[in-house]
Amino acid sequence: MKLPLLSDRDLSRQITLKESDLERQIADYLALDSWYVRHFELNYSERKQRSVGEKGMPDLLCLRYHALPGWANLLWIECKRPGGPVSRWQREWKERERRRGATVLLMGIDFEPSIDGFVEWYEKSGLQARYLRLGGRPKTA
Repeated sequence: MKLPLLSDRDLSRQITLKESDLERQIADYLALDSWYVRHFELNYSERKQRSVGEKGMPDLLCLRYHALPGWANLLWIECKRPGGPVSRWQREWKERERRRGATVLLMGIDFEPSIDGFVEWYEKSGLQARYLRLGGRPKTA
């Protein structure tokens, strides 16, 4: 018995990646290269009457400490599902922090909105400390 073939359109309806899926994939991948990844979101505490985070701040803060005390790599990543909108606040935050010297990435702008898109960016970034093989992907770096 032959199974019916699904068109790309049918497949895209069946497989819907959420931002949280992409965040987890990126965090897991970076952890293999000694990164420490934390998820941030803008929260307001009624009890304490203050906010944690800034409007437009990316979802992920990624740190990799070095043997020399006080030295680390720092990477901010805003995850977006394919087709997810980037707000004006996110664009402004990115540009402000980049002017300060930060590495800030917006998924869908700086790389394709997928784990493969991030891995391609990462392999070319100069930040990769060791070669990591993802699935059946050939080495590109």
